[in-house]
Formats: sequence, C-alpha cells, structure tokens
Amino acid sequence: MFRIFGPPGTGKTTKLLNMVDQALESGIHPSQIAFLAFTRKAANEAKERAAERFQLNAETDLYYFRTLHSLAYRLLNIKEKDLMQAKHYKELGAMIGFQLNQVKTADMEDGKSGISEHPILSIINLSRLKKISLKEQYNKSNIRSTWHEVEYVATAYDDTRKRTIWWTTRTCSRCSYRITKPSALRSSCAFWMKPRTCHHCNGT
Repeated sequence: MFRIFGPPGTGKTTKLLNMVDQALESGIHPSQIAFLAFTRKAANEAKERAAERFQLNAETDLYYFRTLHSLAYRLLNIKEKDLMQAKHYKELGAMIGFQLNQVKTADMEDGKSGISEHPILSIINLSRLKKISLKEQYNKSNIRSTWHEVEYVATAYDDTRKRTIWWTTRTCSRCSYRITKPSALRSSCAFWMKPRTCHHCNGT
C-alpha cells in the first residue's frame, strides 16, 4: 500500500498512475488494483485518466478506483437507507426540542452521512473524526450552546442511531432460525455470507 500526500497540483495522481502502470506491466490485473481518494472528484479524475492512459473500461476494469468511504460502504454492504437521512434528524430534533436545521442528504461517495451544519452536530462529528472526547472538542469551539445542551443532544443522537437504522433480521437458509444483527456487520459475519446459515446449523 502506498500513500501520497500533497497540496493540489503537485503530481499526486500522476505519481500514483505511474505506479499503476508498473503494476500492470508486472502482470497484475487492473481489477486487483485500488486507487483510493478522499473526494469523488479526485477518484473520478484518476479513473478517467487511467482508463484513457491504459485503454481500460472505467466501469468494469477499474472497480476499485473510488473514494475511501465508497469502498468501506460497499465492503460492509451498507446502503443509503442504512445511513441517517434528513428525516431522521428532523424526528430527532422534534423529539428533543432542538431544531437541527440545514441537514445534508447522505452521500455514499464522500462519506457525508447526513451530518447537519447545526453547530452541535458539527462538534459531535469533529470529535469523532479527530478521535478526541466530545468535551475536548467543545472546549476548543466557540459555540454558544452550553456543555449540558451539547451533551444532551449527543446522547440523544447516539441513541437514535442505534435504535433507528442499524439493525436488520435475516432467516437461516437451513433451519429457518431468525437472527437480528447490526447491518454494518452483515458482510464481516459468517452468518451473512452464502449460504446464510446460523450457529444452530454450523456451530459458529
């Protein structure tokens, strides 16, 4: 795995495509090469340039030329309906008495999973991305809301995510045993792989 960092226009894509060229010459099939970017624009640019340069089909040969978020969602078999949407934020706001306005629609490519521009939700998201505590991110911000308000919304937000969208039920293909598991785990758990059997059948 290679990671290239740099500001726009410094040749990151060209450098990586040269490495792709070397991989293709060594016999690696294009479908086994991943080119991952943070934004859809960068991923699409790389895909188009690679398809033109190497005479490949952008859709069938360059399947793993995509964003990091898109790859993660596909590997976990997470679809848009599994992410929090504008209606979920509206329901959450009505339930807790906060108007969580300016909510964005979930984006499967760029990883914007419906996070609102509301200051409190922005703090919650930043603390998660930076892997720091919510209180630490709150102390770094200039938000007008009190800490108790932020903590209250964060608790309700986490509870809503757990209860509303992350659980699904499947039936075992052998014994009809029904089991409920988090949607985000469905492709990493043996139960969700074919054949869809449960621990009653295969002892797992």
